[in-house]
Amino acid sequence: MNAFDLHNKPWRDLSARDLGHATHVPSMLNDEETRLYFWMARHLAGAEGHIVDLGSFAGGSTAYLAEGNRAGGGAAQVFAFDQFSASEKAKTRQLYAKGVDAFEGADILPLSKRLLAPWSRRIEFRKCRIENETWTDGPIALMTLDASKTSATMDQMADIFFPHLIPGVSVIIQQDELHWREPWIAVQMEKFKDCFEPLCFVPGGAMAYRCVQHLSAARVRTGQVDGMDDAAMINALSQAKTRLKRFGVAPQLSRQMEAIRRNPGRRKSWRFTNRAPLACES
Repeated sequence: MNAFDLHNKPWRDLSARDLGHATHVPSMLNDEETRLYFWMARHLAGAEGHIVDLGSFAGGSTAYLAEGNRAGGGAAQVFAFDQFSASEKAKTRQLYAKGVDAFEGADILPLSKRLLAPWSRRIEFRKCRIENETWTDGPIALMTLDASKTSATMDQMADIFFPHLIPGVSVIIQQDELHWREPWIAVQMEKFKDCFEPLCFVPGGAMAYRCVQHLSAARVRTGQVDGMDDAAMINALSQAKTRLKRFGVAPQLSRQMEAIRRNPGRRKSWRFTNRAPLACES
């Protein structure tokens, strides 16, 4: 359960048939990311602890986590956190374009519950602003984070959930760590480099880590990034380029460094309007 041999990217060997009914749930994940989610949930099926999905949207990521855990013989509870609300634009692009019938209103929780009905006994929905929540449900074996759209909310989510990770067992997947509009994720993981072992990178932006040291509430606070200035963030990204060299993510980290320079002082992903090219190097 705790052995990770990811050199050959074993999730790539999964077929659509292996993924079961999860393939029928609309998702914003790319094909390799869905397989990684499924594989990790199956691999950790024997671990004690819950599965937490921070940023479920309509349930695509949650479906792969629940199906993977089921396929591995696990009985983990999967907690799906989201505001479960979508604009007309998001509905058109992410739902209607993937076969969901048009519907009125922004509330997508009823839709999510219908889509995730095959795993209803495994899933608990938490409709909320994640950064305002508390967590009292016990240890977390696997957590996916796809809601770190601002540096402040990312700090808050780390404060809520990271102390409940299990050293030597728990895995987190930072879905957008290498996205140019969210450089604070890689910065925070660099500040936590003694607490997390990097496991793999999936093209598209996701990085997976295993927790190797308990994160007390006090330790989590030392990893906060919201108050960092641009120079400190760029320096942390530069250090991350060296530490993560074997994963081949230097171009993405360089792009994040350039994005900070082109969008000074901004700490919200939607405020990053001056796009940085992927080819840039620092």
